[in-house]
Amino acid sequence: MDPLGSRSTLLNKVFFDDARIPGNRFLGQLNGGWHGLMRGLNLERTLIAAAAAGGCIKIIEDAQKFAQDRRGFSKRIGEFQAISHKFADMRMMMETTWLVTYHTADMLDAGANAVTETAIAKVVATENNFKVADLGMQIMGAAGYVQGDMQRLFREARMGMIGGGTSEILRNVIANRMGV
Repeated sequence: MDPLGSRSTLLNKVFFDDARIPGNRFLGQLNGGWHGLMRGLNLERTLIAAAAAGGCIKIIEDAQKFAQDRRGFSKRIGEFQAISHKFADMRMMMETTWLVTYHTADMLDAGANAVTETAIAKVVATENNFKVADLGMQIMGAAGYVQGDMQRLFREARMGMIGGGTSEILRNVIANRMGV
């Protein structure tokens, strides 16, 4: 399968037709795969949130370098208020992403069943990552669209809101756990 973004973890289709598994080779209980998978989702969602936080950092670094080097109207573009406000927004989203991710990781380390918190962390982190990538692309303009890491980071940020449970599904999880 040819994904839009990351090439480090390629997607595949796997089919098992008429497969027979000896009883002593089962992992867990018969027909208990979904329950076993669900136990791993808290960790997966936290790791996706951490990857999104790292993506925010890289995007900001690349956009800052560009804004320091690129000149317009006899000054660096980073000196324009419209650009500097984008950087302020990017930094706030990055910090929020890190805070919610660290908090959730601390809960998991303490042994908590942090279903709501991991869902929140993943949604906040991946949506912030995508917004930061969008702002980074806007700052760099055509240069970000056609060259270097920015266009790759933008494409990869989009996957975050899909993998490990879409943002919409996770909103359902959060609302359900609130009793709504």
